[in-house]
Amino acid sequence: HMPATSSTQPARKKLKKGKPKIAASASGASSGAPSSAAAAQRAAAPPFASLEPALSASTLEAVASLGFERATPVQAAAIPRLLRHQDVAVQACTGSGKTLAFLLPLYELLARRETPLTPKQVGALVIEPTRELAAQVHAVALRFAERRAASAAAVGAAAIAAILPPVLVVGGTDLAESIASLGAAGAHVLIGTPGRLEDVLGRTERSLSLRELELLVLDEADRLLDMGFEAKLNAILSRLPKQRRTGLFSATQTDELLQLARAGLRNPVKVTVKVEAAAVPTAAAAAAASSAASTSASAAATSAAARSSSAPPPEFTLTPSSLRSYVLVVGEAERLPQLVAFLQGRLREGDKVMVYFLTCACVAFYSATLPQLPALRGASFAALHGKMSPKQRRRAFDTFAQQQQGAVLLCTDVAARGLDLPDVDWVVQFDAPQDPNAYVHRVGRTARMGRSGAALLLLRPEEEAYVHFLAVRKAPVEPREPEPSAPPVAEALTRLAVADRAVMERGAAAYVSFLKAYQEHVCRYVFVFDKLDLGALASAMGLLRLPRVRELGKKRKRGKGSWVEFTPAAQVDLEAVRYKDKQRERLRQQAKAARAAEEAAGGGAQEAARGKGGGKGGGK
Repeated sequence: HMPATSSTQPARKKLKKGKPKIAASASGASSGAPSSAAAAQRAAAPPFASLEPALSASTLEAVASLGFERATPVQAAAIPRLLRHQDVAVQACTGSGKTLAFLLPLYELLARRETPLTPKQVGALVIEPTRELAAQVHAVALRFAERRAASAAAVGAAAIAAILPPVLVVGGTDLAESIASLGAAGAHVLIGTPGRLEDVLGRTERSLSLRELELLVLDEADRLLDMGFEAKLNAILSRLPKQRRTGLFSATQTDELLQLARAGLRNPVKVTVKVEAAAVPTAAAAAAASSAASTSASAAATSAAARSSSAPPPEFTLTPSSLRSYVLVVGEAERLPQLVAFLQGRLREGDKVMVYFLTCACVAFYSATLPQLPALRGASFAALHGKMSPKQRRRAFDTFAQQQQGAVLLCTDVAARGLDLPDVDWVVQFDAPQDPNAYVHRVGRTARMGRSGAALLLLRPEEEAYVHFLAVRKAPVEPREPEPSAPPVAEALTRLAVADRAVMERGAAAYVSFLKAYQEHVCRYVFVFDKLDLGALASAMGLLRLPRVRELGKKRKRGKGSWVEFTPAAQVDLEAVRYKDKQRERLRQQAKAARAAEEAAGGGAQEAARGKGGGKGGGK
């Protein structure tokens, strides 16, 4: 077990040794059963009622009604600082309770104002990278605000009860309707995505005032920058008053993030919540382990209850203490059979599993084929990727979230950040992420808030150096043995492709997209494209032919040793493969007939032109 500790320090200053630690931990209902270390952590965690400055009775009642009584390390470190009007830059692993770490002080700051906000004055702005994450945070804020308002109304706390409900501002909704609604009803708290927020704030500057803004929150800040929102963020920041508090929350630190912190935060306190690997893996040590927050402002002695006095200093990890991480190294031909066997076993146990792929096209292909395999037929599958419409993504999210047990979500990194999917038992990474920072976010979909969870990473033998890379990045994994009886899959995929042109086309699109994405890995010394067996990959996917892509041409031109060896499992006339969907097949046949007629007409015209030209020549 790995006890979690959090440390806070002024930005750009080294943490001094020998600082005191304050016991803290996580509590709450999430996936899996709590580990013994997590139980010990919760027992030592500070109650919300003990935080200083003290939280209002309405806030304490509201947070208790949501099932939380004790603060996690990130909450214990961030809430008091925001309430003391300090800017904070928080780095903490996923599932550590960051949402309440900014929602609690947000509502406290609004309620403590000497002059209450008018309906047309915005008091807080929360910026999220995706619609799904914004909607999720908005739902938590709405529940918290409603319970807080009800508690305040019961005791006559008018300032608290008068705070307007949070407003969600994201794309995929009618912009004119949103602007009209905000202009009429006003808003105290806006939660949304950068593009839509910038648009709405620009169009409502006469009806909504930002001059009284108390708090700006940049949640999943590294993702905001990764997705190219820097210009949008700067545009929003230019509209906000400088005398405000800012909270920057992220699971990783990047150079771009530090630049944003310097531009948007005033003398921030850096809060880093780390997970401490237990030095002595014994039951006594696990029971004694506690979550601790070290702060440069305190001077008490460090508690040594979490580790033996003779043990070496523990290492820190970026993954939750209740997460078990495994790696399975198998050849190309065995990867998919191993995934199918693993899912078959997990579904039999009633587990909920998320499976990450490298591209949207890969998710589309495997979501069309895996549920049709005999070993997985009848299981609950959902797919989630960035090329789906907001409505489709919401439906997929709800389908998986509402399943109590025995369900699989196939997804891309669109589902790697912030989303709080309940009761996820396993996270499987069939493809390693292009950006190694995404690894931590992916596995963070399980083992949330101290609950247990597990993660599995599949690697090819030529990619095994990634294991050492993860260990250096403080995300260690342990080897896992292959499933003993993995069913054959390639031939079944080929049969599905022969039976349905849509499957054949999705397989080709997935293959091409994977090759292009594989070349964009940040860790190119680990994921070397020239070492990838392109023929074996095509065979494993059950393709009927090799797609025409530039990467294959380059392979063939580099000499005999680089030729792509591929023989499809079935020799078929590709033009004869039909769509199962009768409407699509009818349209295909119509288009085919139209092309044939056009070619025939064009050929006849050319023949006539040649004949006419020949006649003139003969006359001469």
